[in-house]
Amino acid sequence: MKYEIGSERVVSKVLDDEAVVINLDDGLYYSMDGVAVAIWCHLTGGGSMEALTTELGQRYPGVGAATDDAAALLASLTEAGLLREATGDGAAQAETEILWPEVYARPELLRYDDVAEMVALDPPLPEMSR
Repeated sequence: MKYEIGSERVVSKVLDDEAVVINLDDGLYYSMDGVAVAIWCHLTGGGSMEALTTELGQRYPGVGAATDDAAALLASLTEAGLLREATGDGAAQAETEILWPEVYARPELLRYDDVAEMVALDPPLPEMSR
């Protein structure tokens, strides 16, 4: 199954080894780093969950929980409305290379609501993309 950005009102930017994702509808913003960024880039770049499972197994062969961790991250991303199942042929392929960390660390989605009202009233940064 393939995924895409959850709506036109979800914007994201990957800077160095961190992904920032903002839902402009509710003003919540999210941060991910490490393996979570690679998973985000894979899924938003048109990769399927099945391909992700294979990739994780090849990159982190000694980490039995990697697939379950990725599924948990995907559940968090979809529950927050940041990703959804792709319609039609799925998301477009990403043009950038995915940078996978050498060392595995459990992927996490961090949620921030401290500026939610400001973000909802005044959307940020025109350079943020969908």
